[in-house]
Amino acid sequence: NKDFGNFKAVDEENNFRYLLSEQEGEANLQDDATVITLSNTSVLDLSRNIAEVTEGAVHQVGDQNIEVTKAVTLRSGIEGEPITIENGDLTEASIEIPDGTTIYAPDDWDGTIQPLRIGSDSGSAPSGFSIGDTIFEVGSSDVVLIFDTPVYLTMLGVTGPVGYRPSGSSDWIAITETCGGSYDTPASPVFPGECIISDGSNTKIVTYHFTVFGELSKLAQVVAQATGGTFSPPLIPPLEGFSISIDNGAAQTNSSLVVLTLRGGINTGYVKISEDSLFSDGFQVSFKPSLETFDMNFTVSKGEGEKSVYAKFCTKSGTCSAIFSDSIVYMASPVEDNDTPIKVEPEEILQEDIPENPSVSSKKPKVSPTVPKESKAPATVESAPPRQSLAQPAERKSFWTMFLGMFKYTLSSFISIF
Repeated sequence: NKDFGNFKAVDEENNFRYLLSEQEGEANLQDDATVITLSNTSVLDLSRNIAEVTEGAVHQVGDQNIEVTKAVTLRSGIEGEPITIENGDLTEASIEIPDGTTIYAPDDWDGTIQPLRIGSDSGSAPSGFSIGDTIFEVGSSDVVLIFDTPVYLTMLGVTGPVGYRPSGSSDWIAITETCGGSYDTPASPVFPGECIISDGSNTKIVTYHFTVFGELSKLAQVVAQATGGTFSPPLIPPLEGFSISIDNGAAQTNSSLVVLTLRGGINTGYVKISEDSLFSDGFQVSFKPSLETFDMNFTVSKGEGEKSVYAKFCTKSGTCSAIFSDSIVYMASPVEDNDTPIKVEPEEILQEDIPENPSVSSKKPKVSPTVPKESKAPATVESAPPRQSLAQPAERKSFWTMFLGMFKYTLSSFISIF
């Protein structure tokens, strides 16, 4: 036997590599070892470590019912550290298995695990999709392997929808559930299912089974020539799921004008918006699938209190999602006292010390138009009547007085000549 550090090989071609264990039903890495490196032509052989399951359960993965009769538990060389199974000939993806994970398999499993390899796109794609270019096969090409703890498959450079095809099946299934938690520490899906999460550059599949996994591509609307009708592909949710949020999830606002953030999918054409869950008074806005999220201004209805906004995400052909909503408490800002316009009354016009022309005042009206500096609104000033308007009657009286005087003087001079 040749010693390869964290496993043993028994053949000269290195096609099979065996883990060693002193206990039946366990396969242990050597101390301090956490990585098993294989290739396109080698597999990990656990056949010597398999234990029989006396009361095997039946689990459904896709359209396949798996009756487990065999089991083996993987032990890391460092307690608590996950085991990485890598393919030295492939860098586009990796597999991580938590320490102490038990593998369950049906009776016809030969006990070997192959690393991630480039897989085949054979089979029927899910409705509304075509099978993409990135396909990986892992585990066994003959049977579905099931784990009691979810394992992690990372697909580098993949950000769109993904799916899987169980071994023994010809039908692909889209993975529509988005994992909770974060990309680094995603939450587990429901056993024996799977979920996906993306960091914007890569996609991580959290799964309880090994099968064929691959990238999916959406299909555009196809015209059904034979019937003269149309086929509309289903609405495709984003990896993070459809959502609507008000003011970035704020609990309260002092403004009736808020910002709605809408998260749609790759074939979302428009979004229905309403404050009524029945959408009786709603409207719709266009959505660009190239955008992960879309922000828009929205004015909530009058009156203070909790305001809810509802959204439906729809394809251009009219296939819509379930209702999504968010709420916020609207409390109008209190009006400050100095926000009220100040009316400044002019002081009384003084008409003391009247000059010879008693109709004209020599004093200007005293007006105090100064607005306090803390006031926000301009003051309203009632100006005193213009001085000219007071002088006009006096000027007309003075004119007639002078005219009569000149007339009398001219008349008397005229009489004295004759």
